[in-house]
Amino acid sequence: MTGSPLRVFVLRPNEDWIVDTMASDYERRTSHQVVSDPAAADVIWLLGSWCWTRVEPHLKGKTVICTVHHVVPSKFDVSQFRVRDQYVSCYLVYTTEAANAIRDFTSKPILLSHHWIDTKKWFPVDRLEARSRLRLDQDDFIIGSFQRDTEGSDLVSPKLEKGPDIFCDVVERISRARTVSVLLGGWRREYVINRLRKVGIKHDFRELPPQEVIRDMYAACDLYLCTSRIEGGPQCILEAASMRVPIFSTPVGIARDILHECQIVDPDSWTPPLLEEHVIRSSFQRAVSRDVDSLVPVYDDLILAVHGMRGQL
Repeated sequence: MTGSPLRVFVLRPNEDWIVDTMASDYERRTSHQVVSDPAAADVIWLLGSWCWTRVEPHLKGKTVICTVHHVVPSKFDVSQFRVRDQYVSCYLVYTTEAANAIRDFTSKPILLSHHWIDTKKWFPVDRLEARSRLRLDQDDFIIGSFQRDTEGSDLVSPKLEKGPDIFCDVVERISRARTVSVLLGGWRREYVINRLRKVGIKHDFRELPPQEVIRDMYAACDLYLCTSRIEGGPQCILEAASMRVPIFSTPVGIARDILHECQIVDPDSWTPPLLEEHVIRSSFQRAVSRDVDSLVPVYDDLILAVHGMRGQL
């Protein structure tokens, strides 16, 4: 990083989810000075941008960087976006789809940034040993999904942008050809659990387990599925790929940046094939190139540059 360190406040949602992890990752590694009081900051980074009203009184006169993880058209509140936009100096997005979704509603710069992965936490683990620690059947064909899938408003309705209906359709299709077991993580998994129960598919749900258990859960999978309709990441693509876990994804978020083309699928007519080793190796190499230790200095320079240009924006 060139230039003097800045005082940076990172807004986190405090949901014990990936954005909180990203905030901690950044704060532990940045060369800038992390402050806990937004009033004392030179730069306020709205990493948990949907929580921005928590710090609204402190935004005026600051350099404000806002990360837009993804945009769900049916949930996009244009009026609230425009209220926040008056404070924002620059937007960070992970995909061109997210950039295009907000471009008509702001004149502020929109910069493409990258998700990162901590390769000291997400690395290949022996499948049999992982299953033993988790007390899972060594002979099961295990399909994994660790993303929440149910709306928090009623814990019944599917969170359609995450594609839980697609996930269940694909799992049911696979189960017609072979016996499968589904390993679920995260939270708000009611929709998928109810679907699996209705058709009698074996499943195991570990709600919000610690990171080391999630690592074993990935390692235990014969197949991981990302069936989302809209994504900013998702982080599961980086996590599974960096652990050499066979993963298939719909063409969302960063999938095309990380995965081999044969891992990106149309779920309407899809039964996952076996992946050759060179495919798994290719996605592994792309994932580990996004290591957090190499990307935090890039973010530091970006924050410094945006702060330096604030008067011109």
